[in-house]
Amino acid sequence: KVAELVKGLDASKATERQAAQAELVKLGPDVLPHLPKPDAGDLSAEQRRRLGEVRAALGQVSGKASLAASKITLSAKGVTLSDAIAAIQRQSGNQIVDLREEFGQEVTNPEFPAEWKDKPFWEVLDEITTKTNIGYYLHTGERQVGLVMQPPMSLPTAYAGPLRIALQQVVRRISFENGQKECVLQFEFAWEPRVRPILFEIKPENLEVVDDQDRKISVESERMPAAEEEEGGSLKSAVDGSMIRTDFIIRLAQPNKGAEKIKSLKGKLDVLVPANIQTFEFDALAKAKDVKKQSGNVTVILEKFKELEPGLWAAEVLLQFDSKSEAFESYETWFYDNEAFLQRADGTRFGNNAGQTLTESDEGRIGIQYRFVDAPGKMADYKFVYKTPSTIVRESVSFELKDIELP
Repeated sequence: KVAELVKGLDASKATERQAAQAELVKLGPDVLPHLPKPDAGDLSAEQRRRLGEVRAALGQVSGKASLAASKITLSAKGVTLSDAIAAIQRQSGNQIVDLREEFGQEVTNPEFPAEWKDKPFWEVLDEITTKTNIGYYLHTGERQVGLVMQPPMSLPTAYAGPLRIALQQVVRRISFENGQKECVLQFEFAWEPRVRPILFEIKPENLEVVDDQDRKISVESERMPAAEEEEGGSLKSAVDGSMIRTDFIIRLAQPNKGAEKIKSLKGKLDVLVPANIQTFEFDALAKAKDVKKQSGNVTVILEKFKELEPGLWAAEVLLQFDSKSEAFESYETWFYDNEAFLQRADGTRFGNNAGQTLTESDEGRIGIQYRFVDAPGKMADYKFVYKTPSTIVRESVSFELKDIELP
C-alpha cells in the first residue's frame, strides 16, 4: 500500500498527489521504514518534496508519542521483584538494572501484591519502593534505572507523561547586597530511559503558584544577560544525553507573610525531543568527498573519510538543519548521541571506538569527526552508517504539585 501511495505522489492531478500524501501521514510512523530513501534514483522531484513533508509530519507524530507515559498492566496476589521488573521492562521498553550488589547491599527478591491496569511507569516504580524498600538510582551515567535499597521518601511529586517531577528542596533567602528576596525551588526531572529529551523549558506565564491563603506568588525569570532576557526570560535546563535526570530551578518572589504552604504549583512544561530518526549510508569511503544526502529537515555531508595514521580512521561529518530548526541552539549537545558506525557487507558493525570531536559550530551547521581504531580488514570492506533525527519536536506536558510546605 505504501508503494502505491508513493507512486500517487507523482500523479498527474494535484488533488490525487495531495490525497496520497495525506493517506501516508494518516497511516502513521509505522510507514517510515517502508518509504523509499530520499536519494533513490527513481523518484521525481515532486515525490522527493512530498516525501520530505511526509517524514516531517510523521516526525511530529512520533515526538508526541514519545511523550506519552509507558503503561504497565499486571495483576497478581504475589509477584516477586524479579518477575515484576521483567514485566515492566518488557511492557515499557525501559532498561532497569539491579545495582544492589555493586553498592554492597543485600540482594533480596521480595514478593508483593500488584494490581496495575495501565498504570504509568514511574507510579509503578514508586509503588514498588513503598512495598519493598527497594528504590531506584538515577545517577548511573547510562540510560537506565538502577535498583538500590532505599526507603520511600516523601518528596512532593508530580507525574507528567514519561516524566517524574520531584521537588527536592525549597530555600527562602535575602540578598543584602541588593535587597532582593526570593524563594528558590529545586526540582529533579527524571524521564523514562526510552525517551531522549534535549531541553526542558517553562515560560513564567505558563506557571501559576498560589499560597495557602489563595494569594498568587509571582515567578521570576532566570538571571541572564540582557540580550538573552529579551528573548523571553524563560526557565530552561539542557540535558546530558548520558543521564535520565536533570536539575531544574524555579525562582519565586518571596511569599507573603502568613503563608505556610504553597497550595498549588501548576504549569506547562515544554520538552524538546528528537524524532524521525533517519539512516544515512555512505560507501566507497576512500574516494568519498563532500557526499551529500538529505532527508526531512536535515542534510548529512560526509566531507571526507581518511586515515589519520596507521590503524586510525576518521569520518568528517557535517550536519545541516533548515534555518527554522531549534536543533542548533547553543545549549544543546544532542548530536553527540547520534549513532555512527562502520558496517560490513554481512551486516557486522564496528563502532566509533576512538571518540568524536566537534570541528565546527555555526548557525544551522555542526561538524563532527568520528574516529575508528584498529578496525579489522581494509577501508574498502566497509560502508559508513550515520543515524540522526531529521526533526526536533517541541511538545508540552502539564503538571501540578500541591501542599508544599514553606520554610
